[in-house]
Amino acid sequence: MRLTTAEIKKKELKKELARQNKAIIMANASMIPDFIQKLPTIEWRKRKEQGDETFTDKAINQAETILTGYLQILSMLTQQQKAAGIYNSVRKIVMAFNRFNEKNNGVIETIEREEICDFINSVVRTTGLPIEEGIDLTAEWREW
Repeated sequence: MRLTTAEIKKKELKKELARQNKAIIMANASMIPDFIQKLPTIEWRKRKEQGDETFTDKAINQAETILTGYLQILSMLTQQQKAAGIYNSVRKIVMAFNRFNEKNNGVIETIEREEICDFINSVVRTTGLPIEEGIDLTAEWREW
């Protein structure tokens, strides 16, 4: 089976992580908490208020806990210039959403998946880790 261009670039990124610490921009750590205003759950709440019954308030709150914890970790890892930690944090948040989705009867559908993935990848790019557009860091571990 042949790898796609995105998969090849992701493999290259993983090989280079040890040398990517200097690419992490410490000053960007202060920008990461601003992503709290871009949480995917903001849109989920709006859709819920408009009658979408996909999510409960409890599920949205659980997702927000996962996302805000992720922002805290990414901010810290950016300050420490830890490229491998930043990369590994993606696996951890995806695994957390795998458990979340299972506990909440598979509530993550296509729209929510895209919102979560875009959010995660955007935050990682803000750290300075060189990830090209079109690369989805979540795909390797995602079950939703």
